[in-house]
Formats: sequence, C-alpha cells, structure tokens
Amino acid sequence: MSDVVFVFPRTGLDVGGTRSPPYGLLYAASMLHTESYKVRIIDQRFEDAEKELKKELEKSPHCVGMSAMTGPQIRFGLELAALVKENSEIPVIWGGMHSTLLPQQTIEHPLIDIAVRGEGEYTFYELVKAIEQNSDFKDILGIVYKNNGNIIHNPDRPLIDLRNTPDIPWNLIDVERYIYNEFYLDGSPRTLDIGETSRGCIYRCAFCYLTNPATRGRVWRAMPADKVIERIRFLVEKYRLTGMWIRDDSFFVDINRVKEICEGISDLDVKWHTSGTTIPEFNRANNETVAAIKKSGCHSLKFGAESGSDRVLEMIDKPQRREDIVKANLKCKEYDIVPSFSFIIGFPGETYEEMLETVKLTQQLRKDNPDVHIEGLNIFSPFYDTSLYQFIKEKYGIEDEPKTLEEWATRYFYGDAHRIWFDEKMSEKIKNISDISSYIDSAPRVIRSSVNGVAKPFVVPMMLVAKKYYEFRWNRLMFGHDPTLKITRTIRKMWLGH
Repeated sequence: MSDVVFVFPRTGLDVGGTRSPPYGLLYAASMLHTESYKVRIIDQRFEDAEKELKKELEKSPHCVGMSAMTGPQIRFGLELAALVKENSEIPVIWGGMHSTLLPQQTIEHPLIDIAVRGEGEYTFYELVKAIEQNSDFKDILGIVYKNNGNIIHNPDRPLIDLRNTPDIPWNLIDVERYIYNEFYLDGSPRTLDIGETSRGCIYRCAFCYLTNPATRGRVWRAMPADKVIERIRFLVEKYRLTGMWIRDDSFFVDINRVKEICEGISDLDVKWHTSGTTIPEFNRANNETVAAIKKSGCHSLKFGAESGSDRVLEMIDKPQRREDIVKANLKCKEYDIVPSFSFIIGFPGETYEEMLETVKLTQQLRKDNPDVHIEGLNIFSPFYDTSLYQFIKEKYGIEDEPKTLEEWATRYFYGDAHRIWFDEKMSEKIKNISDISSYIDSAPRVIRSSVNGVAKPFVVPMMLVAKKYYEFRWNRLMFGHDPTLKITRTIRKMWLGH
C-alpha cells in the first residue's frame, strides 16, 4: 500500500536523448520517505500510467501529487488528474514550475484541489500529514487551496537551506531507466543526470524564467562540497556510471566550491559535463582551478552565449560580451575541454544584421576551436512574466494570452509560432536560420545514436549530404527561401507527433 502516489506526466518532448529522473517528485518525496511514509512514483514516460494509477487508487492513498511544466505536459497531467477524480475522491496536488508561476489559474481548475508554489520538500510533507490527520491547511506555507468554495493563498515558504535537506530517495525509482549513452561525453555508455548541486542564479537575464518574481531564482544556494562529493561517489559506485550530467542553473558561482568538488572526485573514472557554466565565472577561474576541473573528468561545458551582438547582449542583460565568448572558447581549447555554446535569435528589437553577427560568431568559434559544439540557434520564446515578457506585453500586446491550463497546454510560444514583433518575411528568415543550425547540430547525434539496422547504409549517406548542403548555406549566410526546409519541418512534426 502507498500512502502517497506521485505521477510524472509525459512532457511531449520525449524524443530520444536524455531522460532525466523526475527530480521535482523525488525532492517532494524526500521528507515523506525520511518520515517513513510509503511513496510510489509513476513515470508516464516508461510506464502505463493509467493502469498503474488505477491500481494505486484502489489502495486509497492520502493524495496524488503531480508535477508539470508549461506546455504539453499540462495536457497529460490533466488527463491523469481526470482519471483520479473519475475513480476516487482522493485530493489532487499540483506542483512544478507552472503551478509556481500561475497558482491562481492552476487552482481554479476543477480537477486540482491544492497547488504548491516553489520548492516542495517540506510543503508536501506537511500537506500529507494534514490530510492524514484531517487537519486544517491554514498554517502550511507555499500552497493555494480550495476551502468551502473559496480560494486561499497561504504565504510563501522561505527558500530551503540545501545544507540540511534529506538526500534523494533513489530507491523510489528504477535508476537504470534513466541511464543513457551521452553523445556530449563522446559516447559515455552509462551516463546519468545526477540533478542539482545548487539552485538559483546570481544574474538577471531578461528572458530567463528565474527572473520571474515567483521563482525567487536570483537567490543562489548550494549544497556543501562534501555533500556533493558524497552523492557523486555513491551514484558512480552503485550504478557503475561512466558519465554524469550536473544540471545546475549556475554551477560555477562559487569557484572554490567547484575546485573542492573536482578534487574530491578526481580519483573516479567518470566523465562529466554541466549545463550551468556562466562565462564570466569560467573566464575568472585561474589555471590551477581549470586544471583541477579537467583532471576530475570534465569533458565538456555548456555556455549560454545567446548572441554575437554586444548590443543584444546588453539589451537582454547578459553578463558578457562577444570577446568574453571567444575567450571562453579558447580557454576550453587550451585545457582540452569541449565547449558547447547555445544561442538565441529573434529577440524583440533585434535586427537581421545582429542575427547574422551571431551566425558569424559561430563561424569564428569553429575556426578557433575545431572541437567546439554549437548547440543550435534557438528562436526566442518569452517565458511568462519575465522582464522581456512584460516588455512584449506592454509594447505589442498579447491578446491571446492563455487563461486556462488547457490553453497553456495547447498553445505556447514554441515552434512555429509567429513572433508579433517581426513581419512574416523576417519570421521566415529566423526560422530558416534556426532550422539550418539545428540540422547541422543534430545530424551527427542522429547518425551516431539513432540510425541502425538495414536502413543505416542508405540513411547515413543521405544525412551526410544534407549536412554538407546546409553547412554550405550557413557559411555563406544563405537564409532565404529553401523548399528542403519545408520537407524537414514536415518530417519533424510527424516524428514529434508520433
């Protein structure tokens, strides 16, 4: 029998690559687990969630908790919440980033009884205890709930001190499901996303969800180095890992802590990379520190470069300039670390010439360092209530801003959505730049990890030819009309739909 059932809905983006453990639910379960509550986690990406959830409902758990980010995951979550309501009177608790950003909209949905804002470790524990004892929710911080037809917003919960949080209850999931072959670690066959070692970021990039006041993401907090070392050593030894991904938003804020962690794991035969590399901190790291990072098994570092235009970088409050990006690339080359740079184009107020500056910067980075990885040029999508979102809303208006969970699930700013701050002709050029960069970026991964069997001798040569063609267009800044891009978009939509 389970006292609490957690469900992680499909994201709608689960196409190959990394499948990270459902960390939001694992964090929420950590205090419950410590206090001897029986917890079941159902991951819809791997299980028949409807079937498993029905089985658990028959055992009358105290509640069902779900986590969802903005976008398609909401739809899958609502379908599962409907199943709960059709088969029981068990309360449905909704958490995750969307619930934090839009708690009022979330709690207004008839399928949701309680919405959690922010971090869930202590909140979920107090909720389950209150439900078990049939007591009032009035003193539980960080929730919104329904009470006799009224919606009650309790005060925010203070941010958690990561020095004192319980460890992740790994026994609640089948860790083997989440171990994968990591392309970015040169094909490390047993790689695991090990979660966060810190939370938050010290910067205020105008497009980032961490600048939304509801997330309080600019308050940076970190686990002590010894706790991080203990976690890494446990995971590497228990699950025979050859690689790991450290998924911090900003791993390098405390460079002395990074050095201590690296020295503490340097004897492990494991490669690692992180998405939380900020260019200013990395550039400030001295030679001794970078040498320790490399010695510890660091294979690659991902940087949010965003733009090749200094004016755009200033406009979006990015804490670096073009020369800093170039410097980080050369510094990685010196220490045999593979740098991975992500970019964004299509910001409101950005000119086409400034977008081409970004393209030209990628060309320079590749020339300076043949091992560099350019992780595509993504099209800007405004996260709800960031400073750029508010700017767009005030200057251009967002007439069709979603008003319900269903609308947020089916219509968001991703994909082929037209940016109202550009005309149709410019929007087409932006999509072409992004799609060509994406194809150049993804082709090697697809060839290496996804193409097998009898089709391989035919598919691989075709992809290599196509890659050469798109590289030709990229290097000559040819981003006008191209019928082949319509074909690749159609194939992509069919694949994602599948």
